[in-house]
Amino acid sequence: MKVFNEGNHLPIIRFIFFTLTILNLFGHMCLYCILGEILMAQCNNIYYATYNNKWYTMDLKTTNNLLILMTRGSKPIYLTVGKIFPVTMTTFCSLVKTSVGYISVLHTTRR
Repeated sequence: MKVFNEGNHLPIIRFIFFTLTILNLFGHMCLYCILGEILMAQCNNIYYATYNNKWYTMDLKTTNNLLILMTRGSKPIYLTVGKIFPVTMTTFCSLVKTSVGYISVLHTTRR
């Protein structure tokens, strides 16, 4: 990377740009993960509200609609990255932990 090839002193403008870019990336990832958590929580709330309803006192059509909601709500809904990783705060925390670990290793081997 050209940013770090200039010896031990880094121009302040490049350092600020590099830092703001990294903070922007992590900020956007954090916002997406928060939205993923909110989506998951709301879907769980719908499922539990349907489950705790007094379905046995309702008419047959309403009971069938509640059954469809319960069946669909039993499978959690996630925002995903490339249909592989769920976008949750757990994913974000593990991403930050891994990134700090890589930076630590790179910083240690640089000297």
